[in-house]
Amino acid sequence: MHFTGFVTRAGWTGKGGSAWAVPLAIAALLSPLGGLHGALQAQPRDLTGMCLDNLDDGCMPRYLPFQGLSVDFCEETCQLENPVDLRDLDGRLYDMTCLADYPNPPGGRVLILSQTDHRGRGRLWFIDRHVTREIVPCPRG
Repeated sequence: MHFTGFVTRAGWTGKGGSAWAVPLAIAALLSPLGGLHGALQAQPRDLTGMCLDNLDDGCMPRYLPFQGLSVDFCEETCQLENPVDLRDLDGRLYDMTCLADYPNPPGGRVLILSQTDHRGRGRLWFIDRHVTREIVPCPRG
């Protein structure tokens, strides 16, 4: 990333960046999950090592691991494709296509959203038309 301009007390001034580019970059580095924010920005096509938190066990375990941008559900394997960056949000919108051993598996759109809560803790979310689930580092063991 290359910026041309300078930082003043009022924020970023100059060409090639927004007024918030430098403060947001610093906040991302200092946040507890700053690396998570960076992973979303730097490696948008890989969530390997991260898990979708289902909150409890059911027909599948609580934590569903991603392999790249693919995740297995009870009877489906779903892939996130065609990422679209969102303006004024730290997230990407994906098409979700699923394969299953039955006709017409679910699919649709999924938002992967990175947020910082009021305590400064970074969080990553999986949002579709039915559920909002947190994406967390996969538990070890």
